[in-house]
Amino acid sequence: MIQLSRAAITVFTLAFGTYHGVLGLLNLDHHEQPWFAVVAVSLYLVALGLVITDRPGLKLKDYKAAIALIVAMLVELLMPASVSANHVDNHSTWHVAGVATLMAVLALRQHKVMAWFGVVVMSVQVLIWGGFDLLFSAGIIGALMIVAAAHAASVTLASSSSAAAEYREKALATAAVTAAKSASRTERQLRAGRALETALPFLKKIESIDGKLSEADKSQALSLEASLRDQIRGRYFDLPELLSEISKARTRGVEVQVLDDGGLEQLSDLERERILAQVAAHVAGVEKGKLVLRSVADENWVVTVTASRPGAGSPDLFVRI
Repeated sequence: MIQLSRAAITVFTLAFGTYHGVLGLLNLDHHEQPWFAVVAVSLYLVALGLVITDRPGLKLKDYKAAIALIVAMLVELLMPASVSANHVDNHSTWHVAGVATLMAVLALRQHKVMAWFGVVVMSVQVLIWGGFDLLFSAGIIGALMIVAAAHAASVTLASSSSAAAEYREKALATAAVTAAKSASRTERQLRAGRALETALPFLKKIESIDGKLSEADKSQALSLEASLRDQIRGRYFDLPELLSEISKARTRGVEVQVLDDGGLEQLSDLERERILAQVAAHVAGVEKGKLVLRSVADENWVVTVTASRPGAGSPDLFVRI
């Protein structure tokens, strides 16, 4: 498939449109009032450059489209005043193709209503001026076909632009999800790394004694294992005051589980510290049984604290903060 740059298309269209204006200037001797033709050609060329060189995006700015339409109306008034219908030839009707080119650019750049209005008014004006003999000789049929082709092309371009925008949105969404997953994976790796650093000295100790653990060592190993789970699964339950109370609760024989499911992630540091301080106060009051601390996302609360004992009909403590 042949691909053309926007600059190449712009140059080609500008050259094609300028050709009609040049024809008008080269045949001023055919006009009874040549200065009207000079003004018409000048306005046309300015409007043509205005609409073709406008960037960025497919749609032409509204005020520039309006200027082009006004210029087309003026050209249609000036040219009949410049030459009598009795002396009409192919060169004196340059403005038919010129206005059609201008309106085709408007249609292509998403101002189809303006484009059709301009070319229809021009066609009616030319027929009133020179009669139905000019329907074919002045190029009116060709002018209508040019605008129709531009209209069809504009629909295709708008559809392609919409599809491209949708693709970009999906690509950005996919990239965002990928980045989030990557960040989450990196965070888990960092937490695992920190946990390993914490456990490494005790693991070396186990190695040095060939795994022959004393009761104190076993107790320390259990405590360390629970701490490692907290670091990996607890994420933002990292307030020193809370960690200290959790450690004391385990020393008292309380089974503690810490689960961070995203409820604390969106909070500011100050708000998180305030909530975790309340959690720590509740942990300090639990003497036995099982204690579950869990953060919850997308709820009216952030953290739940649940304390229960085996065989009890209901929790001893259930708090939402």
